[in-house]
Amino acid sequence: MQILYWLAVQLYHLAVGLLAPFHRRARVFSRERIGAIQRIEDALDGRKPGPLVWVHIASVGELEQAKPIIERLKATERPPQVLLTFFSPSGFKAGQTYRFADFVHYLPKDTPTNARRLVRAVAPSTVVFVKYDLWYFLLKELHRQELPVYVVCAHFRPSQMYFGITRRFWLQVLKPIKHYFVQSEEVAMLLRLHGIHQVIVAGDTRFDRVAAVVNSARSWPKIQRFRGEEPLMVLGSIWPSDMEVWEPIIRKHVSTVKWLIAPHLVDYTDQLLSLPHSVRYTDSALGDQHRILILDTMGMLSSVYGLGAVAYVGGAFRGALHNVLEPAAHGMPVLVGAHKKNSKFLEVAALQERGGLRRFTHTEDLEQVFLQLMENKRKRMEMAEASAKFIEEHVGASNLIVKELIKWI
Repeated sequence: MQILYWLAVQLYHLAVGLLAPFHRRARVFSRERIGAIQRIEDALDGRKPGPLVWVHIASVGELEQAKPIIERLKATERPPQVLLTFFSPSGFKAGQTYRFADFVHYLPKDTPTNARRLVRAVAPSTVVFVKYDLWYFLLKELHRQELPVYVVCAHFRPSQMYFGITRRFWLQVLKPIKHYFVQSEEVAMLLRLHGIHQVIVAGDTRFDRVAAVVNSARSWPKIQRFRGEEPLMVLGSIWPSDMEVWEPIIRKHVSTVKWLIAPHLVDYTDQLLSLPHSVRYTDSALGDQHRILILDTMGMLSSVYGLGAVAYVGGAFRGALHNVLEPAAHGMPVLVGAHKKNSKFLEVAALQERGGLRRFTHTEDLEQVFLQLMENKRKRMEMAEASAKFIEEHVGASNLIVKELIKWI
């Protein structure tokens, strides 16, 4: 089975390499794996003495889950150095600007030789995997070296390869992991079913993250002036598929409320400026005639949500819903599109059950919900209160995890 796994890894990297000339992300992924171990060896050679925590992250979403843990570790009496490794280019790019990371690198291809070199170069005090991005040969080498390994914010499904026909192979490296801090009781039950009992239901550290953002939120006088005394509808992390549903409503109700639209990709801003009475956030010509503000900067949205009356979170119609916890933490009613691929986001169903979130399937449904919330302040406040209470009840996972990790640093 190890040979088949090794072959699958080789074929995956070969396929990405063949795609590289035609696809920018594949090109970056393939290029950055060349010499990845050597760069890690060079970076950590001669590092200052002391504990080092190695955190492996798949992409941007998992980085947000890791941040509360890392920042609490850095605030301890004996703060460790932190190495972040990433699988995806987007995660690596985000990690490069994260000031609490001492080293940021791509995870090299998972082979026995690479795993031995990597573990020898890093020499970690402890290793943390976030969510479910696990690699067989790396785990095998970490266990061989008897290093403490944790999985935090763990979220597994029965359909994953870890529990399918290859489960015997994977359980060899999953069972020796010291602790799994899982997001839900369902995940804990799945692990126990397969003989893994070192499980703690800690929850999701993103609750801690969004709560911290709210507590340290900046003021945005320019947006506050734009909003004035009118309700502000915030559309966050928007893709073209979201606008297919929203554009008829925006054009019809452009004078009903003020609108703030934050595209997921800043490159999409020009297309959004075709909407009536729209203007860029960075445009000095912002005036009373404008009804739609296009947020053409990065890094503001999680804080800006708090200025809205209702929030819509984008990405659902492409099967990749963005973070609904950010507006919920500000105590906002949350709207999202319905898509079967988004069932993996446990917080969506939970927030809907609590009354803080509504889902819809087409423009007619959305318009009805939109008008109901904008015209009925009492209903708006009920959903807002449900959202805020939902966040408040789920904070604390980071402290629980860090309490365990500091035993090894």
